[in-house]
Amino acid sequence: MIGGADFTTAISTLDAATSVNILPISGLDGAGENQTALSEAMASKAQDIESLRARVMQSKIATDALTAQGYTVEQVVAISASGDGAISLYVIDMMDGAMAADPATPMPGAKAP
Repeated sequence: MIGGADFTTAISTLDAATSVNILPISGLDGAGENQTALSEAMASKAQDIESLRARVMQSKIATDALTAQGYTVEQVVAISASGDGAISLYVIDMMDGAMAADPATPMPGAKAP
C-alpha cells in the first residue's frame, strides 16, 4: 500500500476514479498492536506519501470524499485501487495532527528510523 508498483499504479488511477472509499487505519486488523511498524513504514516511505498527498489534492472526487468524512489530505498515508474504478484511501485517525502532516515523524512510543 505504501510505495512499490501497486502503489504507483493506484496513484495513476486517481484521475479515472469513479468512487473513493476512506479507510481509517484504526479500523484495520491489528492496527493498535502494530503502531511501531506503521510508524516505521511511514517514515521509510515519507517521499511516496508526500507524492500521494500531492496527487490526492489534485483529485476533486478524492478531496470531496475526505472532506465529507472529516479527514484532510494530510491524513492520507496509502492508496489501493480495484479494477472497477474504485479507490481506497487509508487515513491516519489515531495519532496527533503533527504525525499525520509529517510521515517522517515517529508515532508516540515508536522508535525513530
